[in-house]
Amino acid sequence: MILSPITSGPTTFSLTHNGSYAGRRNRRPEVEVDMATVTASSVLRGALRTTLLVDSGADCTLLHEAHARPLRIDLSQCPVEPMGGIGGQIPVRLSRVLMYLCGRWVSVEVGFAPNQRPQLLGRADVFDNLLIAFLHQTNDLYAATV
Repeated sequence: MILSPITSGPTTFSLTHNGSYAGRRNRRPEVEVDMATVTASSVLRGALRTTLLVDSGADCTLLHEAHARPLRIDLSQCPVEPMGGIGGQIPVRLSRVLMYLCGRWVSVEVGFAPNQRPQLLGRADVFDNLLIAFLHQTNDLYAATV
């Protein structure tokens, strides 16, 4: 992809989903996300709805390992990778899940870690499929599919 300066005037992006995080503890941009896993023939295996912190500084999405069970993911079959962050390196088990983001299902690689709090909606796969804007002064989060 080649980026060029915009010289023909203002550009508008239509952001279709809006949520306020003003009422959230610590004014954090948290969103509820529906997740699912399916078989190779697209039969639903497991589903879950959980709250994630939208974290533009997180490389990938991190979930508490307890969420693997309702998604019917066998963590013993998932590869282990070291993941670095503010708290140092932790081993996570990687798997893919479907997340319902702005009206469409997106395949997202997630890391499952013991006692992961807060759960993080990171950049990989998510930010590739969404336009996201934080208006921190008013505590609003806007998003749309690309």
